[in-house]
Amino acid sequence: MARKYGATAPLNLQRSGGDVKVGGVVVHSSDRRLKDHIQALPYGLAELLALRPVSYEYLSQPGVTSLGFIAQELQPVLPELVVTGDDGMLSVNYAGVTPVVVVAVQQLARENQSLALANGGLSREVATLRSSVDAQQASIDAQQAEMQELRTAVAELRALVQSTPSANAKVVLPRH
Repeated sequence: MARKYGATAPLNLQRSGGDVKVGGVVVHSSDRRLKDHIQALPYGLAELLALRPVSYEYLSQPGVTSLGFIAQELQPVLPELVVTGDDGMLSVNYAGVTPVVVVAVQQLARENQSLALANGGLSREVATLRSSVDAQQASIDAQQAEMQELRTAVAELRALVQSTPSANAKVVLPRH
């Protein structure tokens, strides 16, 4: 953090691109005591999906590929993350993308949990239906076996009637 007369001030390093190397961790002040008007983010998955991540080369570093966003494309989606410098050049607060990613992941996790619950309900319903179908199939199988037994009995009765003398000629069994 740069200081100017005891207060924080912007520190611009290589505005046209380049590397800034830190031998430790870059931290951002985030203490609640420093903040006011705290609100849940209005951004999430929809905004994240609207972003166009790109690879590019800075004009000052040909052949060196960087990954990120074009500030002019990011500005309509996440305007708080685009800063206009005194010279009119746009810069991106890449760390500010992190909370949007977190909200998007939370949205996906809730949707996933909801789908998992629905899937569990559907799985139970399928199991119940499968059990009902199995019971119906067992009933059908039993009825078919019984019908086969009846066919066999009818065939035996026909054979018996046909082999008996004409005194029983009045008995007529249907053919099915």
